[in-house]
Amino acid sequence: EQGKTYRTRQVTDQKVTQTMQGREIKANTLTTHDLAFEVTGVDSEGNMTVQVTFERIASEMESGGRKMSFDSAEPEQEPNPMAKSLGAMAGQSYTMVLSEKGQPLSITGMDSIVNRMIDSMEMPDESQRERMKQQFGEAFGEQQSKDMCGQMFGMIPPGPVSEGEQWNCSSSTTAMIPMEWEQTWLLKEIKDDVFVIGGEAITSGHSGDKPMEMGPMKV
Repeated sequence: EQGKTYRTRQVTDQKVTQTMQGREIKANTLTTHDLAFEVTGVDSEGNMTVQVTFERIASEMESGGRKMSFDSAEPEQEPNPMAKSLGAMAGQSYTMVLSEKGQPLSITGMDSIVNRMIDSMEMPDESQRERMKQQFGEAFGEQQSKDMCGQMFGMIPPGPVSEGEQWNCSSSTTAMIPMEWEQTWLLKEIKDDVFVIGGEAITSGHSGDKPMEMGPMKV
């Protein structure tokens, strides 16, 4: 609704185990994004202009016995390059246009936030700066943000659903490693004003003749 602000908290808990040259490596990452969606306008076709603000960003990473954490709500923490870059996102906004059905039509302003993140790391080496800019652009740029919003709003059912009813949707990303998801959602139960939703997804990579190169590795 125009003039209103809606807030979300997205928490991702990722646990990765991989074997490289016979050695098992485990990495755990817990990230939290608090986002505010302010609807600043709605056109005659129902498309909504939304200002998206990063209100809080937190991250906890553990790999190879090393731990690193950051929370933009606690700026007194010991700074490190990654913390500086994440901290540069806090309080920043970009603009998104959503269709009436929640499909992201365009994203603007995220590239300037990426540049702000790079500047915060104060890298004197210009070639290193350009590499980081490319990596951050793939991870946080406008296409990635559009994909993320598509996944966030894509799970909304096409119409009203009852308890025990399921629906299907699909989403994809072209950033970093191109992936596609075929998802099935189920409204498991309703507790007062809380909706418990379960989901399953089949993940696949985009088909292509050549593997994607990531430094010395091919995926």
